[in-house]
Amino acid sequence: MRVWILGGQGLLGKSVLRMYEARGCTVLATGKKDGDICNPSILETHAKRFEPTHIVNCAAFTDVDAAENHEALAYEINAKGARNVANIAKEQGAKCMYISTDYVFDGAQPGSYDEKAPCFPCNVYGKSKREGEQAVMEAYPSSCILRISWLFGHQGRTFFSSLPRLMKERKEIRVAKEQQGRLTYVEDAAEAIFSLQEQSGIWHFANRGTVTRFEVATYVREKLLKDGCSLACQEIIPVEASLFMQQAARPTFSILNTEKYTKEIGHSPRDWQKAIDDFLKE
Repeated sequence: MRVWILGGQGLLGKSVLRMYEARGCTVLATGKKDGDICNPSILETHAKRFEPTHIVNCAAFTDVDAAENHEALAYEINAKGARNVANIAKEQGAKCMYISTDYVFDGAQPGSYDEKAPCFPCNVYGKSKREGEQAVMEAYPSSCILRISWLFGHQGRTFFSSLPRLMKERKEIRVAKEQQGRLTYVEDAAEAIFSLQEQSGIWHFANRGTVTRFEVATYVREKLLKDGCSLACQEIIPVEASLFMQQAARPTFSILNTEKYTKEIGHSPRDWQKAIDDFLKE
């Protein structure tokens, strides 16, 4: 197996790289500088030299708020770039996986979204990722689209990844109380990618259990204190999301239904609390 990971310098890409290397696979990991997905000629050069059997596209414009002011760039990377990768995969006869997001949904409906639910993104980031999904499937219908939500892990810049650091620096942390979703630990996401590498179509994966951002922050603080960590944070304050004055709207309910994954792959994602526990142990 020869696996090419695009976006290999990012939070998810690094975990996917470690996962495949641990399984003895031959791996090529490229980032923006040496594997720009917006440059088809660079992609073609890598593909001819490496001859991948599998391509995992983790490259993305992921800054949700910045996407509102850099719409063209978000679409260039998340949609046009995704099509470029799919075209290369098709030419090589390689399996192609595109990593997408729960933000393709608007969160207007309570409950969970399965893979067949209609997509109505409420921000530029979500719209560009949805267009990327469509571009990939049009270019190479046998591709696999994997949607994940609320990603966190070490060295990550996401809100959830930053919680331990914030709690050591701040006396109080204000957290949105109404937004509900499902966490995805980056190490578990990497395992899901391996499980789905021969699949096609759209799939959802996230750690089990619906939770709010406030509940996650509260759990992390309690766990750190129980483990004897010294924290500056004395209080987690639940507030309305609107108080953060974010440029991009966020879905209130972006809960991914993972029943398809459990049924077809044969095992259920583990609870979010267990994933958090492992994250904090590191």
